[in-house]
Amino acid sequence: LTISSLHDWNEETVDEAVLAQMLSRHPSGIQLMPAPQTPSEAEQVNSRSVDLVWPYLQGNSTYLVVDAGSQFSDPVMTVLERSDIILLVMAPEMASVKSTADALDTFTQLGYDLNKVLLVINNIFPGQFLPVKRITPMFKDRYAYEIPYDSDRFVHAIVSGQPLVTAAPKSEAGMALITLAYKLSLRHMESAKKAQATPLLEWMRKQKV
Repeated sequence: LTISSLHDWNEETVDEAVLAQMLSRHPSGIQLMPAPQTPSEAEQVNSRSVDLVWPYLQGNSTYLVVDAGSQFSDPVMTVLERSDIILLVMAPEMASVKSTADALDTFTQLGYDLNKVLLVINNIFPGQFLPVKRITPMFKDRYAYEIPYDSDRFVHAIVSGQPLVTAAPKSEAGMALITLAYKLSLRHMESAKKAQATPLLEWMRKQKV
């Protein structure tokens, strides 16, 4: 089952048992709701699909992370409207920077609070085609998180199914990802007064990031 399976379901038959079957659990404790397997299945996902799964996912997750893709479709807009934080990811090249600027303009037109939009520069090239110091002025010097280039480790993570942050947490890319996760979750951890964070976040605390 994937979220696309719900497009024609009777709402009354979608209970917690059905939704639980749609989740895959990783040994790290993360639960994943897989994306539709084909383009035709992806077209079946709509805002109603999101409405059916959202209460269950939100109620059973400390953090709910959605890979919303790059298109302003109806279900994506539904997710963005409900998000506390939007990570807007770009590559360090002009076409991607232009798309990011267009996305920010769209968010403004829709009345989104831009304070919840965080820029992330993902270095997908071995060389710096467009340095960060040239990118941030284009966005009124908004702070941007940066993910270093590390093609071999990211490919290995995809092939092995082992997240880079657990396979190589002390690599530059691993440190960048853990730091971003730590900063995004710090406010919640403090407000909830949790006795312990995850081992990786505790490790980051010791690094005094």
